[in-house]
Amino acid sequence: MKILLATYWPIPHLGGVWPFMLQIKRRLELLGHTVDLMGNGPDIPKYHIVFENRELLKAQLLPMLDAKLNESAVPVLHLDSWVQTVEKDRYCMELAAAYFGVDQYDIIHTQDVIATRALSRVKRKDSALVANIHGSLAREVMMALERDHEKGYRETLMWKYYWALEHYGALSADITITSTEWMKQTLVGEFEVPEQQIAPSNTAWIPSAFGKSRRRGRT
Repeated sequence: MKILLATYWPIPHLGGVWPFMLQIKRRLELLGHTVDLMGNGPDIPKYHIVFENRELLKAQLLPMLDAKLNESAVPVLHLDSWVQTVEKDRYCMELAAAYFGVDQYDIIHTQDVIATRALSRVKRKDSALVANIHGSLAREVMMALERDHEKGYRETLMWKYYWALEHYGALSADITITSTEWMKQTLVGEFEVPEQQIAPSNTAWIPSAFGKSRRRGRT
């Protein structure tokens, strides 16, 4: 099988999800699969396939996005500069994945809600999408907003945007795996993700096992 491991975060990186992605890549390659790694560039604004010398600069994509997502077309996006930046970056990831040929992959394994949402919109219909959620991006934003807005942070555009990212990101995969029980309960309790969407933290998602889960009726 051809498998894509993808993250919104910069890779390679000394910490974060990078060592985890490398471990999965090595294990899957030992099983005979072909594995690519996609993420943000660690040095310049780009998305790339690591080790493959395939990249797409964001500067090549942003003029087109700026024209499509202008203030008259999407006024709400221009109410918060940070939300605008992240949303455009998510679109960049979608376009880069399409450019790299995302339809060639049988399984896509994402490492965060942004990558999950982005890849779900451009992947091949019959390819499987596994999300491994290592932490809550929205809760980190919440803590920053609480300092500035106290109890009124839930009315801010930034909170509503990140809440939606967490909710729809987790729902966009065929299987969502959390690293801890706390993360599972956070998604269920705070971000209204149905419990049946989330697999136990010790779930083994090797391709053969995941294929069986799809045959049991997951879509």
